[in-house]
Amino acid sequence: MYDIITFGSVAQDIYFASKKFLSSCGKKFITGEEVYLNLGSETEMESAFFSFGEGGTNDAATGD
Repeated sequence: MYDIITFGSVAQDIYFASKKFLSSCGKKFITGEEVYLNLGSETEMESAFFSFGEGGTNDAATGD
């Protein structure tokens, strides 16, 4: 017998940190700033954090 059964999707979220990221500010961005990478470039990452989310996994974890 199961306590919780959920239906939905799962996505893996990956967050990278690097002092070498390029940024740009402007009113056209929702947060006022964007971070971008040049196409075909390589950027050294200082750290990475892996997590998961989306509807089905969030519901199962919180019971909502």
